[in-house]
Amino acid sequence: MKKRYIVLVAVSIFWAILLTAAITLASRVDESTLRCSGGIVAVGDLQRHVEAKCGQPLRISRPSRNVYRDVFHVWVYQFDTQYIYYLNFNNERLQRIQSERCWQDNPDCQ
Repeated sequence: MKKRYIVLVAVSIFWAILLTAAITLASRVDESTLRCSGGIVAVGDLQRHVEAKCGQPLRISRPSRNVYRDVFHVWVYQFDTQYIYYLNFNNERLQRIQSERCWQDNPDCQ
């Protein structure tokens, strides 16, 4: 009976670790800077500076507005096969940089 309980606990721990790893790998991570071929971009940079340093993004989301008439959109970059980068802009200023590991079903990863 005791051996069966130990096996059950071990299997439960294994699945909990596996689930945590899967969630961690699939989630986006906030970054404060991003190294591009033309230099480093940081939160607060203007769109034109980001484009000058990083080049054209793979994709740009359609602009959206909030109640204050601020314009939001996301630029998507992929510099290697392992990570995809999402740059969030508000009124032409970089507000957030997120990175995410590429996975098979992510349409942004090529």
